[in-house]
Amino acid sequence: MLIQQRLIAGVREVCHTDERLDAALMYGSFASGEADAHSDVEFWLFFLPQWHGQVDPRAWCTQIAPVTLWGSNTRFGRLKCGSVRA
Repeated sequence: MLIQQRLIAGVREVCHTDERLDAALMYGSFASGEADAHSDVEFWLFFLPQWHGQVDPRAWCTQIAPVTLWGSNTRFGRLKCGSVRA
């Protein structure tokens, strides 16, 4: 199993247990079935309106795996991005 597949399984598990989450969308090469060992994993997470601004993205990600790099991508709005090691 690829490390990315373990991360995807972890995201799926946390999504199923987080009652603040309204929807999750995985996109990119893993979602389209075109991924390889070097592909990254992308998700959009949609939280219920009453939780906007109250969810700590880094803490959410550490439920899946240790966060080794953290940054902010402002090109498409206020999207948080991180790198985790499974």
